[in-house]
Amino acid sequence: MEQYSFCRLHRVELVIKPKGKDDGYPLNIDFDKIKGRVHQLKRELRAVIDRKVESEFRDIALKSYEEDGANKARSAMAVMSRFDKTLPGYYGSKGAATILETLNVIFLHSGELTAKHTAPQLPLEYIQQVLVPEAGLRLIRQDIAKWPENRNLSEAQLISEASKVMNDSREFGCLVYPASNEDLGEFTEENFIDLTSSDDEDDDSDDLE
Repeated sequence: MEQYSFCRLHRVELVIKPKGKDDGYPLNIDFDKIKGRVHQLKRELRAVIDRKVESEFRDIALKSYEEDGANKARSAMAVMSRFDKTLPGYYGSKGAATILETLNVIFLHSGELTAKHTAPQLPLEYIQQVLVPEAGLRLIRQDIAKWPENRNLSEAQLISEASKVMNDSREFGCLVYPASNEDLGEFTEENFIDLTSSDDEDDDSDDLE
């Protein structure tokens, strides 16, 4: 285990970080500022919830529901197969956890997001699988808009480029900015599965009544 950790750290420092730097990925992220930036995205994310703009992440989840049904779509295997796609690129799982915590306050704890908005997904599931990556995509869009080569791109072109950067930088994010257990909170795959399973059981009980 120690040998594996050493080799991983060695690869991160000698391969992943230098390549990431060449690709323009940030080597120092102030995660304390992420919450404020996510709050500023509320109007854009509200448009996603109201389906005024398309969401590829919502489409991925709905496709699973349509093809497999709710129970299978919420199964451990199905959740894990979609989990990587929810990670916000170079912000890593630490960034994902920070974004999730903020979105829970904005939409879930406030009661603004309900099952009526997210059906057939559960509200927490929707935040994890749709709003977290949507917020991550927009954070990256803001970042890359400052890159010299992108200054003349249209908004649509920036979103397209941000999507590519988000996909290409997921390994960098996972290795350079991993979340601690405290950071992860409800974002862990295990907790996500537990939450959806318990809600499924509650739904089944309600149906029986």
